[in-house]
Amino acid sequence: MSIKIDVLVPNKTGDCPMTTVESLYQQSYQDFNIIIANDEGKGQNYARNEAFQRSTAEWVLTSDNDIQWYPDGIQNLADALDNHPEASYSYGAYRLGKEIKCRQDFSARSLRKLNFISSMALIRREALWDRPFDEDVNRYTDWHMWLTLLDQGKVGVFCGEIVFKTAIRDGMTFLNGKRKRTPNYRKVIMSKHLKQM
Repeated sequence: MSIKIDVLVPNKTGDCPMTTVESLYQQSYQDFNIIIANDEGKGQNYARNEAFQRSTAEWVLTSDNDIQWYPDGIQNLADALDNHPEASYSYGAYRLGKEIKCRQDFSARSLRKLNFISSMALIRREALWDRPFDEDVNRYTDWHMWLTLLDQGKVGVFCGEIVFKTAIRDGMTFLNGKRKRTPNYRKVIMSKHLKQM
């Protein structure tokens, strides 16, 4: 029997992804492989693409290397995707410090205005292409991915649960509970999808 899910873990060269790996081993859902790819100094999306090139499963789950998945996290995402064949991916909410992020039902109109879906999502392979993660984009990479899929008529579904937690770290759109100001990156993303806005 073939594996249902490949978990793609991009890893900055020299980092240790054990936080993510150990939480994956604790999952109630176990029909998955873990594929770790180093970024070789070329960025997170390069590593995601390298991991994707090595994957063969029907679904792929993208996971940063410092994510603590809740024990039923993958099960919740898989159930949502199973129950919504019209959706190309499923996503959940997550805990960032003391806050809960991305707790919102899917809305194409809202997504075009502001991102509310993290990079940690379960995606149908058939919705993707050869190197689906844009290596020229360094910020708002998750928003860019979801808008690209939306431009193709592909939508997501919210699983309704908090599926992981992560620590606040520098480089996030949110830092210390407040949204960081990154207007130039936002303009870059919006310009890439301007015709669809």
